[in-house]
Amino acid sequence: MLKGSLRWGYLIYLGFYLLPVLLQPPVSLWHWVGIVAALLAFLVLFHQLERLEQSSSVAKRHRPWLLLGFGLIASLATPLNSGSMSMFAYVGFFLGFWYQGRQFILPMLALLGWQALLMWLTYPSMWLQGYALVVVLGVSINGVIERLRWQQSQAQEQHQTEVQLLALQLDRERIARDLHDLL
Repeated sequence: MLKGSLRWGYLIYLGFYLLPVLLQPPVSLWHWVGIVAALLAFLVLFHQLERLEQSSSVAKRHRPWLLLGFGLIASLATPLNSGSMSMFAYVGFFLGFWYQGRQFILPMLALLGWQALLMWLTYPSMWLQGYALVVVLGVSINGVIERLRWQQSQAQEQHQTEVQLLALQLDRERIARDLHDLL
């Protein structure tokens, strides 16, 4: 996965979090305060994610808590803003990137069910339900693809390192043979 400032580029999709509130009739100041507070909490947690990912041994232990934190923020933001589906999409992405098989499918189904329930209770629209489902599923599949791409890149780097080590070993053997022939 991307490191450093490039990873922050992924946050551009949070623009979809703000889009519904900007397109609907004016909302109260307290409504905006809640929306901005949820966004700031999400950004703080995202920064925490980046910090923890730099020490991979610590990060694996904290992944479920980070996902729960992202999910909690998205859940609390849903009654304020239907754009919270973009926050749920980040949870789906990291589920797909960090987990596979059963560890991915069961939490993904729980996430989709929870999001559908929250969205239905606050915005009872089948169109919005379908859109939210497609967004989260699409982004989570993107997370799976990114994981596979990252694993392929890691395998390729390891292969390249092994080839370089073999080439170095062959070069040393050649030099040793040449020295032996000279003596």
